[in-house]
Amino acid sequence: NSIYDKIGANPTDRQEANDIVNSLKICDPAVGSGHLLVSALNELIAIKSHLKILHDQDGRRLKEYQCEVINDELIVIDEDGEIFEYKPNSKESERVQKTLFNEKKTTIENCLFGVDINPNSVNICRLRLWIELLKNAYYKNKNELETLPNIDINIKCGDSLISRFALDVDLKTALKKSKMTIGEYKNAVSTYRNAKNKYEKQAMEELIEKMKTNFSSEISLSAKEKRMLNVLQGEILIITNQTQAFVPSKQEQKEQDKKLEKLTDDYEKLDTKIKEIENNKLYAHAFEWRFEFPEVLNDDGDFMGFDAIIGNPPYIGEKGNKDLFQPIKQANLGEFYQGKMDMFYFFFHLALNLGRENAINTFITTNYYLTADSAKKLRTDIKSRATINNLINLNDLNIFKSASGQHNLISIFSKGYDDNIKAKNCITNRKDVVNSDIVNIIVSEEDKETDYYNPTQESLYDGDENYIRLAGDDHPMYSILEKVKNQGTLLGGKNGICYINTGFDSSADRVTNSNLNKMRSNSMVNINDGIFILNDKDFKKVKPENEVTFKCYKSSDISKYDSSYWQKLFVIWTNKDTEINKYPNVKNHLTKYKKILEYKRVGHGESLPWFSHHRAREFDVFVNKNKIVFPYRSKSNIFSYSDDHYFGSKDILYLRNKDSNFEMKYILALLNSKLYYQWLYHRGKRKGEMLELYQTPISEIPIKELSKEDQQPFIKLVDQILTAKKQGKDKDTDTHELEAKIDTLVYKLYNLTPEEIALVKNN
Repeated sequence: NSIYDKIGANPTDRQEANDIVNSLKICDPAVGSGHLLVSALNELIAIKSHLKILHDQDGRRLKEYQCEVINDELIVIDEDGEIFEYKPNSKESERVQKTLFNEKKTTIENCLFGVDINPNSVNICRLRLWIELLKNAYYKNKNELETLPNIDINIKCGDSLISRFALDVDLKTALKKSKMTIGEYKNAVSTYRNAKNKYEKQAMEELIEKMKTNFSSEISLSAKEKRMLNVLQGEILIITNQTQAFVPSKQEQKEQDKKLEKLTDDYEKLDTKIKEIENNKLYAHAFEWRFEFPEVLNDDGDFMGFDAIIGNPPYIGEKGNKDLFQPIKQANLGEFYQGKMDMFYFFFHLALNLGRENAINTFITTNYYLTADSAKKLRTDIKSRATINNLINLNDLNIFKSASGQHNLISIFSKGYDDNIKAKNCITNRKDVVNSDIVNIIVSEEDKETDYYNPTQESLYDGDENYIRLAGDDHPMYSILEKVKNQGTLLGGKNGICYINTGFDSSADRVTNSNLNKMRSNSMVNINDGIFILNDKDFKKVKPENEVTFKCYKSSDISKYDSSYWQKLFVIWTNKDTEINKYPNVKNHLTKYKKILEYKRVGHGESLPWFSHHRAREFDVFVNKNKIVFPYRSKSNIFSYSDDHYFGSKDILYLRNKDSNFEMKYILALLNSKLYYQWLYHRGKRKGEMLELYQTPISEIPIKELSKEDQQPFIKLVDQILTAKKQGKDKDTDTHELEAKIDTLVYKLYNLTPEEIALVKNN
């Protein structure tokens, strides 16, 4: 808009505006097939059209034409509302076609950059951009189309997350010794683009590669690492010589041994890293942002950065993919590694490194990083180095037809923190599959099915974990939940009220497709055979000994307050201390699946016998007489009381009392209330609209401390509900009126106003 307002009738103004747009540098560091870059290309042409600065080589504007992007296609509409089609025999048609060709060529060459580790993806991306240019190719004579330039040099193959050289490393020495300038490098790239034949192109490729080699040889990382290695070696020698020269005391010897152990460990790690560098393993596919794109370097070779980073990076969790994360951990982005993280987190950090000040970064990812335990470093980095402009939470509205249930989020943030800027965030309640029309409706801030918020930067971040709350302080529920937060003691954690445990993890409840191939030689084994978990039929067949066999419950058995529902499942509960020979029936049964169980033990790093659960948990977790059980994930707050044996697998969690000042039934009443649903929905963790009730969000729930006497009204109502559930015919017995009375007590507990109560009830 600021550019639009400054453009006058003077052609110089139009040219200046064109120069501004043409100077933009947009990069996709995980470019894939190039879909986003093609979209960016068309959007930039449409922006020029909107600004009315599209003009031909003679300076004449295409003011009678309007360019629009519809379903990622650039559509040109003339003054009569007709879609433009190229007609080679028409001078006006040729003028428009030639203008579009030149504008696309200029944009591709000057503005668009991409990197991908997959060479096939790189080739597809290059082809897609080439096809976009081909759409507006024109005849330079009756039979010959205008020659297409070499546009492939901006799309490169390499691992964008790994670089040998830092972005701020000085190139001046390299330039001086190589007797080259950045200008010459840039000219070589420009010459490559316009090479007339494959021989010219090959000559330029060799020259460009020579320049890069000269640069890299002068700023070798290994020299710096070797200096550090020498320092460590010197410190090790000093300690060793001191020990030989003087007889230290026991305390001094202990301290020296500890220091020597650390120095030796650091030395070995660094030595290994240097050898990997020299053997070209760690950096075999490294992408050197420092000099691969001379367009983002100034005349002194300083890295100036991109104006925008865009991407739909790969969503790859560390679980099951540790080998993919190892090289990144050892390279330049290793400081941002965090256990159980997702690969796409690294691309956010990379964007903040690659962008110039105030650069705009836009990513399509899942929304889990907002509150995931494994994303604390990512959120902290965003908080310290960026300003969140827009978070568009699509929830159950799918961006990709082939990936339903992903809960996507569009994150737009600029480099540099500015607390004067309020974010424009939204959470849509729409479902199905997204299209451009729906996106336009949502971002217009006028969609009735979408909630909009404008929080301050500070209020976006919650607690020590820096959870990102899209509504921040702009949600009407914010002040209510602050009352709950400020008057409570945390439910879990080191100083919490309760112990929080997950159920057992056998690692082999039953036979699955993934492990059946381990048993091909055993014709007695079938898919879905019970291993540690038996149905009623299997139980009668196996006849497992009572001492190691218990009723087993599923998370779906749990309803509010009531835990009595049971689907006739049993668990064989064994741990590393189980004397398996005492239980011949169980041993004979498990022996049938020994190959599966032995295979499951591999890689866990535990010395467990083959017949043991992977994580059996403490026996008291399941048999405690005064506990609360609840499912790992549910649509609402579902917490149930159990006063009996209750064995459940890892999708069931357990609360046991640690602080006798808090009665468990009082805690149960609060957790099942409408107010605490709002807490879990807005301050807890969710996957789409599902509450995620695992240890971290449960630990962070505040519980108000009351005297034992003041807890009694809550407890009496809970007892009445439990009695009604027990007397009812099934787990869905209606106790609505009693639950409403608990809600009223909770509202009074936190002194909610009538307006606040209405908000809690109706939200």
